[in-house]
This record gives sequence, C-alpha cells and structure tokens, in this order.
Amino acid sequence: MRSTLGRYIITLDDPCPASLRELAGTRFEIADAPTLGRQVLIVDHLDQAALRALLIMLWDAGQTVVSIASERSSNANTARRLIEYVFE
Repeated sequence: MRSTLGRYIITLDDPCPASLRELAGTRFEIADAPTLGRQVLIVDHLDQAALRALLIMLWDAGQTVVSIASERSSNANTARRLIEYVFE
C-alpha cells in the first residue's frame, strides 16, 4: 500500500499564539498567513494520522478550526484534488 501525503490549508478563527505556532513548527512543515483576523496554516507532507495530531494540538490549545482544505496527491497518481470542510 502506498502512502498518501497531502497539503492541508487549515483556517483558525483567531490568530495562533506564537508559542503554539513554534511548537507545531517543530513537528510539522507549516507556513502561515494571517488574514482578516483569522489564521491560515498551510501544512505540507501530512498523512491522516499527522493531520489528526495537529488538529488535536490546536483544539487542546483552545483554537477554533473554521475550515480544512485538502490537496492530496499519491505516489501512484499525480492527479490532485481539493476538498474543503467548513465548520461554520
């Protein structure tokens, strides 16, 4: 079975505290872009288990996840698809 890794775009309701951002950055490849009072985290090379670990880290810190967009590509198939889950 081949691993499926993807890029996730996670939108938080409020800006992420610097300490949480630094901690998450030690475990995950994260680029961030604050927009209109919200925080957008762009996380590369995650599988489903790593995404779950990141979400638990965010939720445990009291962050509200507004949406998750997924762009996945598998080793066997270079086609990409974008899926977005909105929690509002």
